[in-house]
Amino acid sequence: MIKHVFSFKKTILLWPFIWGVSAVTHAQPQALTIKGSLMVDAYQTGPFYDNKDQNLSGYTLRSSKLAMDYQVSSNIKSKLQVEYDSDIHDQDTIKFDDVISDAYADIKLTSKLNVRLGKMKQVAGFERNTSSKNLSTTERSMLSRTFFNGREVGIKLFSHKKHLGWSLGYFDNDDDNQQSMQGFSYIQLNPFYLGLTIHQNTLNDQLFQLKSSGEMNTADNIIRSPRFYAQDSLTTQLDSLFQNNHWRLHASYANMAVQQTQGSKFQFQGGFIQLSHSTSSIYKFNKGKQKQLKHGWEYVVRFSALDLLDNGNGSQASIVTTGINYYQGNGFKYMANVLLPEIKGQVSSLKQDGYGLTARVQYQF
Repeated sequence: MIKHVFSFKKTILLWPFIWGVSAVTHAQPQALTIKGSLMVDAYQTGPFYDNKDQNLSGYTLRSSKLAMDYQVSSNIKSKLQVEYDSDIHDQDTIKFDDVISDAYADIKLTSKLNVRLGKMKQVAGFERNTSSKNLSTTERSMLSRTFFNGREVGIKLFSHKKHLGWSLGYFDNDDDNQQSMQGFSYIQLNPFYLGLTIHQNTLNDQLFQLKSSGEMNTADNIIRSPRFYAQDSLTTQLDSLFQNNHWRLHASYANMAVQQTQGSKFQFQGGFIQLSHSTSSIYKFNKGKQKQLKHGWEYVVRFSALDLLDNGNGSQASIVTTGINYYQGNGFKYMANVLLPEIKGQVSSLKQDGYGLTARVQYQF
């Protein structure tokens, strides 16, 4: 059952995009760009990843996207992206705006300042900013997926120069009655990049809990924080990146402080360090996110940790991921990851051993 839910506030925020799309019928061919991607995964997991301690295997449509970019004028452009993925497939009900992942207008205010209005990816660090089709692993780290995840309706000011960039956004989640102010900045000091992300969320005494599937999209949320009513939260993330020709080293750390409605403050944290090597392509980084490699083999290893344990409740987990990718050069990309997880604290599964295997065929046009 699909619910068509669209608030007045969201309609107001999306008006520049709606205006832009209405002009597509009158667009010159060069003003309209259509892109898309398709990801199909095969997976196999041990009991660690299942609440019922089962070994699971199968296939899934990880993601399918179709995006339309329209250049309204020299100062205005709009984007509509329709997406259907495994996250949506697992929902009991699907809302209209669940399949609209991007719907916004970019307006160039000055030569150095831009504003974005509509539904968009929220402000975040290097890994979360990077499109999923350009990642070196099949899934983002536990840190990015747990602390910085999702898209929402809002407004964002941003600027990207050659060696410096920043974004400042305000987002309002009507469904959860939550508001968020988000900031991100980075500086490039070749071959080093440094980034800082800050989120201030007003939670309005809503029920709060962090959950993670341990970097395996088809898994249960086996890593969890305590569950409680919360007033607000403050999340800070530090990013450091070293990139030189065929090598990339990325390290990140984040801390989240959540104020309980009636009680103490909870502290959660996470981080990762990832090393990637490409045999024939050069790594490129632009506007706070990594770009897709061109062709050839790529090897990657990552250690990721997530600490959702505080006041004797919750769990801690770590995962070692090794992967190999092949870029065919004509839109096709092949990926394979092996995950070795560990967990302690409060867990839903009796068997805490296991593994994760994923393989992906990706095509983009």
